[in-house]
Formats: sequence, structure tokens, C-alpha cells
Amino acid sequence: MNKPLSRITAALALAGLASLSVSAHAAKDIVVAVQSNFTTTDPYDANDTLSQAAAKSFYQGLYG
Repeated sequence: MNKPLSRITAALALAGLASLSVSAHAAKDIVVAVQSNFTTTDPYDANDTLSQAAAKSFYQGLYG
């Protein structure tokens, strides 16, 4: 394989990877409907099951 062709191939591969990483970080809206109100979204202060579940779903992406 000659050098110009491998440079073009490498540039296209790099551009493809860059476009994938940009779309992965795009902002998206999430709408959640529940029957009752949350008492808190602070995971330290949550003492009911609904607030604990909501706090867990908010912060699960941050901690894995």
C-alpha cells in the first residue's frame, strides 16, 4: 500500500471516530412521569423509596 492511500485511510478512520464521539455526547431531554411528588433529590437526605429511586437514577450514570 502506498503512503498517500494509507494517509487518506487513516484520516477517514480518524474522522469517523471523531464523529462517533461527538454524537455520543449530544444533549438529550428525558421526561419522567410519576404519580406522586419527590420529597428530595439529594441522595444523602432521601428517606423514602420514591426519592431514593429517583436519586439513584439521576446519579447512576456518574458512578457506573
